[in-house]
Amino acid sequence: MNVLSLRFGALALVGALLAAPASAELGPCGEVDDETLFSAIIGEYESRDFAGFVTMEGGGTMPAGSSGVTEPVVFWIFEEELTASSEDGEVPYHIVFERAEGASDFLDPDFQDGASGPLSDEEVEILVECDLPDIPRIIGNAEVDTPGGPMHLTLDLLYLGEAGMHGLMTWDTVQQGQQVTIRKPVVMTPSG
Repeated sequence: MNVLSLRFGALALVGALLAAPASAELGPCGEVDDETLFSAIIGEYESRDFAGFVTMEGGGTMPAGSSGVTEPVVFWIFEEELTASSEDGEVPYHIVFERAEGASDFLDPDFQDGASGPLSDEEVEILVECDLPDIPRIIGNAEVDTPGGPMHLTLDLLYLGEAGMHGLMTWDTVQQGQQVTIRKPVVMTPSG
């Protein structure tokens, strides 16, 4: 399957999800306080990553394929913090999120050939009918133990209302004494 068909397939998926009526409490645009945003996000999601890139210390870059699996992720409030976990995924994680400021430089500009995700910044703006900086954004960081050693996970997500979340997953690790960064776009759609 080529990158173009993946982009159109993801666009159709998110387009169909956005066709559902918007939440009366919180749509994907405009200013909203943390408590309202976090309450709107709480629930079960299906997370799917897309092809991205591996960047190695010293400048080497190569493609990183999609895992090809959909993983369950649960968001909830724990001690007044937005928390998520994926216990059944390839790499289980537990991550705490905070509100991120703005979204104008949301996706990494170093993504090659515009492969910034299943949807480009412009496509997200068209689907939710507002500018990227007006879409609520959350970011979470966690240290994760994997069979290959510890990794640092960052999830940078835009909240798209009832359609779920769209963002970038970044894994940082050291392999064979060399710093390695894996960046993949991710889409989280509400379960059920």
